[in-house]
Amino acid sequence: MKTVERILIEQLKPLMPGARLERKKDTAGGNHHITIRDISPTDVNSVLKSQGLAVRNSDRTHSSRYTGQVVEHNNADVYIVVRTANSRKGGHFVVQKQTAPEKLNLSKTYTDARTLKADAIAGLTLAKVPANVCDALISLLDVADGTSSEFVNTDVLDGDKSFITSDFGEVLGAYTHLVRGASVVEFPESSNNLNIDYVVDGLGVAHKSTNGSSRFTLDASVASSLLALKTNCSHLRVLQSIVSRDRYGIMSNAADNCAELAHWKKLLGGFSTASLSEYVATHSFDEYITEVYASQSGKLGISRKQDQVRAAWEAGSIEPMMFTFLTFMARYYSEKFVDELGTIVRSVIGNNIFEYVDYCTTEHKIKVAQKPYQSYNKWKIHYHGNSISAFNNWPAPVGVEG
Repeated sequence: MKTVERILIEQLKPLMPGARLERKKDTAGGNHHITIRDISPTDVNSVLKSQGLAVRNSDRTHSSRYTGQVVEHNNADVYIVVRTANSRKGGHFVVQKQTAPEKLNLSKTYTDARTLKADAIAGLTLAKVPANVCDALISLLDVADGTSSEFVNTDVLDGDKSFITSDFGEVLGAYTHLVRGASVVEFPESSNNLNIDYVVDGLGVAHKSTNGSSRFTLDASVASSLLALKTNCSHLRVLQSIVSRDRYGIMSNAADNCAELAHWKKLLGGFSTASLSEYVATHSFDEYITEVYASQSGKLGISRKQDQVRAAWEAGSIEPMMFTFLTFMARYYSEKFVDELGTIVRSVIGNNIFEYVDYCTTEHKIKVAQKPYQSYNKWKIHYHGNSISAFNNWPAPVGVEG
């Protein structure tokens, strides 16, 4: 039986011949939506209107932060996310980072909840946040301290929950600590610790949005400790390569425990700019795809952006190959050695915490959950790169539940 998303896709495809329409799963839960690419939101809305479909704002978090919409089709709600190169990566009401602490001109240190609240409210005005958004965010603070028992403008809070919990969530989290009795909260002005968003009574807090992960950036705060370890261990060398930004060291050291990478290391005679460039120059993109599939039992490391990747390959780019190898490293290597990697990561990351800030507009409650770094015994290496810019996001450890 066809899903409502697939039925609508079949109806819309002939009306959007140059667009790509796909059924995708939401980040949270088992819900699905339609992703539409290569067409402007205005044109999408025109097509929907021509089909008698009324568009309203989505109240769900989808697989990206692009604006979501919902239409009623065959007596069911169908969610749509329009993604184009020119789409504004923002929500319905809130612009990304507009309400983060650094944009609100907050002080470095607070010992009193009232002062932080007053500064946050003044900062919203300074940042030229729209009045309806200001009222919604202030209501979060009001509920947190008991000034009010209900949120206001819940359409804003629901429609842009991902942005709000990610950005203003840092303010809300820090404020909640002071309301609940913390002596001092500090917002680092500049720090060599990219993982700490604020410090509560000396304890570092890595703030995460409602759907945030346990990702830990290997930065200067752990570099010296990690590089000082001298154990003769390939797992350690992989992590040291990440923190020292040794691109080919990551691949080469992971190959010691990864058959898929070992296949390519032998084929290329080692990982280097020269070896990858030579392969690109002497092999077609189709030959490369065939070899990628031959080197594994699965189908990882191949981007869905085939036209873009092929064009990059034909222009001599080695980025598609690095994307493949880093994907192999993350999936075929790191997920097999979570215990070994976990032992090393836990030895250097300290005793700070991940903190997840959320709210429920039906219950009118603020929810703050904490997870100590050290509660994760297993760690893998997360990689979410780009097939034509492989290191646009560097690999980083992430705690594994269980």
